[in-house]
Amino acid sequence: MIRMKIILLLLMCCGFVSTSCSFVSILRGFDLLKPPMHSLEENDEYEVIWNIENIYIPNNRNNPSLIGVPGKIIIQTPKALFTQSLIAYDSLNGEKLWESDLGFFEYGMIAAHEDRIFRGTGGTASVSMYDPETGKRMWKTHFITGHSATDIYLNEDEVYVYTNNSQFYVVDLQGKVIKRRYYVSFRTFLAEDNLAYKETDFTINAKDLNTNNEIWSVDLESAIVGSPVFDNGTIFLETSSGKDWLYSIDQITGELNWKKSFQLISNFVVLKDTVHFIDSDGYLIALDRSTGEEISKIGFTEPFDLDQYYNGYFLAADRENQMLAIYFADNKQIMGVKMK
Repeated sequence: MIRMKIILLLLMCCGFVSTSCSFVSILRGFDLLKPPMHSLEENDEYEVIWNIENIYIPNNRNNPSLIGVPGKIIIQTPKALFTQSLIAYDSLNGEKLWESDLGFFEYGMIAAHEDRIFRGTGGTASVSMYDPETGKRMWKTHFITGHSATDIYLNEDEVYVYTNNSQFYVVDLQGKVIKRRYYVSFRTFLAEDNLAYKETDFTINAKDLNTNNEIWSVDLESAIVGSPVFDNGTIFLETSSGKDWLYSIDQITGELNWKKSFQLISNFVVLKDTVHFIDSDGYLIALDRSTGEEISKIGFTEPFDLDQYYNGYFLAADRENQMLAIYFADNKQIMGVKMK
């Protein structure tokens, strides 16, 4: 009886305060109308192995708080008021392995490179590295003049951090700052084989570290969405300006391998032979990594609530085990999918 009175009161407030407030959203808030679980339609490409319910993952598809390392899926999720946690799940069965509490007001982004887990903070920028087996923070380095880490990359024993106030840092695997570059002219991702990779005026380019001469440049349709993927000599990236474009670029020569147009509602992930994402029609798409050609297009059993959660669908991959983790914001579900 008390619960019903509360619901009626909220409905009255809804009418006076906001026309956008809906009866459905109120019922969902009281778990009286729980959204159905998502699954994949019957197919020959994937097998749904596990599901995790009632877990909230913040951020959006440009900066998803869901990453994969060998054997594990890692999420960043709110724990209590103004605090968050890192949680690791076994990628093969969805069992919780560890949880690491983050500091008060420690908001930020997470990134995975090889078997290492990194976290960059908003506000005054910092970067931390976490032990993938225990979740223990191994070190944390502050950048006093940096504001909000946006990109983190790893090349052998060097960590590259770019901030949204155009500062670029190189840190070793013990957390010691090797190099600072204040107010770099353009967004810088990483340096490898004596080349620095940057985004400049709707292009991605490589410059010689010694001479600063441009080695190659590729024109893009618009600004890069999220962080490009550098993988085994290939750069994968997305641009979005009314229409989404996926690019595959040779990292050494700058040759365009392929460029394809899609409408994405998730980030994309790169596996050994394939590229995966969810499109705006609600399909899990797989592309051939080498050619960009569509391999499969698999539907989901339940439609997405794109009116409220258009950017709330994330993918992560455990490449070693050919596992995908898919997060659905509309029902706070993570689904573990094995490639057959």
